Amino acid sequence: MAFKTTNTRSDLDMSQAIDKLGGQILCSSSRETIMYQSSHTHSGTPLAMDLISETVRNAAFLPEEIEAQRDAARYELREVTSKPEMYIPEVLHEVAYDNKTLGNPLLCPEDRIDLIDEPAMRAYMNNWYRPERMVLAGAGMLHEELVELADKHFSGIKYTPPPPPQASAPRTNGHQPSQIFPHSSTPPSIYKSLTRAASSYLYPTSPNIHDPTPLYNSTGTQPATYTGGHKFIKNTTSEFNHLYLAYEGVGIHDDDVYTLATMQVLLGGGGSFSAGGPGKGMYSRLYTNIP
Repeated sequence: MAFKTTNTRSDLDMSQAIDKLGGQILCSSSRETIMYQSSHTHSGTPLAMDLISETVRNAAFLPEEIEAQRDAARYELREVTSKPEMYIPEVLHEVAYDNKTLGNPLLCPEDRIDLIDEPAMRAYMNNWYRPERMVLAGAGMLHEELVELADKHFSGIKYTPPPPPQASAPRTNGHQPSQIFPHSSTPPSIYKSLTRAASSYLYPTSPNIHDPTPLYNSTGTQPATYTGGHKFIKNTTSEFNHLYLAYEGVGIHDDDVYTLATMQVLLGGGGSFSAGGPGKGMYSRLYTNIP
């Protein structure tokens, strides 16, 4: 729904402004962030900031535009279903974190797509799009210019104290999650930034439209807790078997992350030949030397 109709620009106006900007402007999502970004000439920075602030602060969320994105979400689910290498890594996350925090789905489960409407979108943005959760970064411009534009477009977003934190769930090693759902994002290409999850028909049914379960955790303060587990997806029509094994690693702030990164480079990885050079695909030590 990024860069659609806003309170001051029609969808056509937004498209024309993006064309005028040139370069590339987009919105993408990952497990822990939603990012709006633009690459453009120096003179385009004021317009880029204007467009990003418009879609962040003044989105109209017209019913017909939401419905079009529902169709896009269903298409995305159909596409990932036939690509095990895209959705099995998502299954790993879901099992590893018991469908919570880093194990939350990134593609909307099919039976919840119709629940995403204007009130749900606005409630999400009111809870998450707050100053203390926002980072604004720029490259190629004067710092003073960026500060001035940030003040112009985003200073109106006032700090709101977050709700009290929820207690984290106890660690349950070996527990098999009872539900696994696929994930959603808004990149320019459904293959570019994210490994995708499986279509929801592979998993147990998620809460229905009458279920009072919230669409999201509004606090965002629950820490990620590795639980582990296993998941077997039976598919008698598949030509190949796909097996993934994962372990809990170290965090980005752990001193051992450098050792881990060095080992990853030395061992290589990947399932097939890649143009990335030595250490990838069929040339990697994992493929040639480790049975």
